[in-house]
Amino acid sequence: MKTIFTSLAALAAVIAALLWYKASAAEVPHEPDRPGDKSAVVFYNGDHSWDAIRTAELQTKWNKRAALAAAIAAVLQAITLVVPGGEPS
Repeated sequence: MKTIFTSLAALAAVIAALLWYKASAAEVPHEPDRPGDKSAVVFYNGDHSWDAIRTAELQTKWNKRAALAAAIAAVLQAITLVVPGGEPS
């Protein structure tokens, strides 16, 4: 049982890492013709432009998912501390 919880904790930690990477790389391109974008905060880097507000919203969504996965990993790891068994005799 301990091995199962440890494996699930490791899996949740890997998922959290992948989600945090996705959050760090997420960005929303600026679309100047998009309705309602007249007051958009736009960052430019050469020919590349992105909407800062929408990017922050997208990154927040992925960060929430990553934090949930990290919390699940922590809970599963805590469970392994109280589950008996798995120690060599």
